[in-house]
Amino acid sequence: MSLARRTAKNVIYRTLAQIVGNTSGLLFSIYLARVLGVDEFGIYTLAMSVGMIAISVSNLGIDATISRYTSYLISKKESYKIGVYLRYLLKMKLVMAGVTFAIILMLSEHLALFFRNDALKLPFILVGFLVITTSLSRSLNSFFSGLQRFEFVFLRQASYEVSRWAIVFALAGSLSAAGGIFANTAGRLAGFMTLFAVLLSRYRSYFYKGEAEVEKEVASYAKKISVSQLGQRIYTYIDAVMIGALLATSYVGIYRAAANIVFVAASMLALNEVFLPLFAQLEGKDIENAFKRITKYITAFSFPVVVAGVFFSDKIVVVLYSSDYLPASTPFAILSIAMVFMVYNYFTAILNAKGYPDITAKIVMTSILINVLLNYFLIIEAGIAGAALATLISRGYTVLISARYLSSKLNLRPDIPTIVKAGVSSFVMYLVLLALPEPGTILEGVAVLSAGFIAYLATIMLTKGIRKEDIEYVLSVTGIRV
Repeated sequence: MSLARRTAKNVIYRTLAQIVGNTSGLLFSIYLARVLGVDEFGIYTLAMSVGMIAISVSNLGIDATISRYTSYLISKKESYKIGVYLRYLLKMKLVMAGVTFAIILMLSEHLALFFRNDALKLPFILVGFLVITTSLSRSLNSFFSGLQRFEFVFLRQASYEVSRWAIVFALAGSLSAAGGIFANTAGRLAGFMTLFAVLLSRYRSYFYKGEAEVEKEVASYAKKISVSQLGQRIYTYIDAVMIGALLATSYVGIYRAAANIVFVAASMLALNEVFLPLFAQLEGKDIENAFKRITKYITAFSFPVVVAGVFFSDKIVVVLYSSDYLPASTPFAILSIAMVFMVYNYFTAILNAKGYPDITAKIVMTSILINVLLNYFLIIEAGIAGAALATLISRGYTVLISARYLSSKLNLRPDIPTIVKAGVSSFVMYLVLLALPEPGTILEGVAVLSAGFIAYLATIMLTKGIRKEDIEYVLSVTGIRV
């Protein structure tokens, strides 16, 4: 199988997993927001935000290290070492997850007092169990990503989604914030059990066999990459935690209502789990060509989504969440602009894959500091809109500095003309949306948005930001014949 076709197969399976995961996750969030109400949904999102940060703290870069070295050992034809590395890294993960679990349980009451809400105590206790199940599930997920067997990644995601929805529906009559967290915890356990069954049935030798010394650089790589991994999680959740600390808990739910939509859209476009093992195996001209194509296509697909998010921010929030969440429309518009930077998260994934986790760690540490400081001052001054501005600025910093290091270390440069053409086409799309009558119904909104997308596509084709051969290439690697 050619590199392009293999990559396309992986992208398809990973995209399917993301479509299932992100669509289901967004619907899950919308369902909880509507059923729980603003206050209870704020409790749920604040506890989950703390939990997601705790999961990254316990990870210490282990998941990305499993993926990277599994792929690396296969490329070096040293598959017999995979079992040794996997067992070594899983032991590290179990220790860290266990310690984090114990700390959360001991601090649950104190955390509830810190956020000035006694109703947070039980959700925080359940978050401790979420750390264990998520840690185990993600480690095996990283192993299969490293093998580039993304069909099993999809299977794990499907198991998780089905399980958590089943529990939420079972609790429909007495659903609470704690019930939502319990559903996520049980779903993660189901995902882990699914992958563990596949591991034992098809890849038992990887887990049990293999004798070799684990290179010292493995632990070093995990520690260095842990900073960037934690940074990505902080980008996603620290704003919610700081809103909970500085404002009322209800504002956390309102802000996350906006952030959930944007983060889902961004993650659908930026396929880091596909790119990390891919770039670990590429060298020279191959990595340069792959980088140019990926950047070109992600830019072309993401820019019109950003315009749509900004233009329809209030309508999207009301339609999905109800008018109770209308204050989320302003941060939604700001975060939609930030999506321009979010989709280029794979810049840091490339640096990690090519052995520069120390550089990524420095970039992310600085960006975290910027994010936290801006969050503090801007939340006090501008509320939840300030949190969105902090995310926009810090994300922009990360991408721009990462691009500079890609150029200096790997001689990889984004295609600036393509980005400019996509920007011009997006501006034309925005002008078309402004010129059309304001939609009064969902059907009219779809019609207006479609007209804007058509204007974007026509402009980017005319400016040759996307060419006929680009479309033919995408069709060819996916196996579609026209």
